Amino acid sequence: MKVKRKLKQRSKKEQRMARDVNHCISKKIVEKAQRHSSVIALENLNGLSKNKQKSKTVMKPQRQRLGRWSFFQLRQFIEYKAQMNGVPVVFVDPKYTSQECSSCGHIAKENRKTQDHFECVSCGLVANADYNASLNIRRRAIVS
Repeated sequence: MKVKRKLKQRSKKEQRMARDVNHCISKKIVEKAQRHSSVIALENLNGLSKNKQKSKTVMKPQRQRLGRWSFFQLRQFIEYKAQMNGVPVVFVDPKYTSQECSSCGHIAKENRKTQDHFECVSCGLVANADYNASLNIRRRAIVS
């Protein structure tokens, strides 16, 4: 009985910590967008199936950690803080943002060499995969 109580206490502590981190992250994002008079662009991850979250490109321990992280909560915090501060939030289609070249627009699985390395097979652009995806999200937000 004692063990179950300890585990419950620990899970509540982890939830409070994650909530605090989400508040801090969302506050900084909204403050920066407000300071630069810009828009916040987020991928619309509604309906993301559990199968897609269990991608083979992510190691199992990392997959478990990311699966437990409260992205929806972070999104909610960003939305309400942005609304309070008059910062627009735009949601874009997440399809192929990590496989599309931000320079030439070529989409291929082969562009994503590793989890963090992007190299376009069409034009040869080499970049950090997350940075390349963020450029694609920005472009889609501007177009919409």
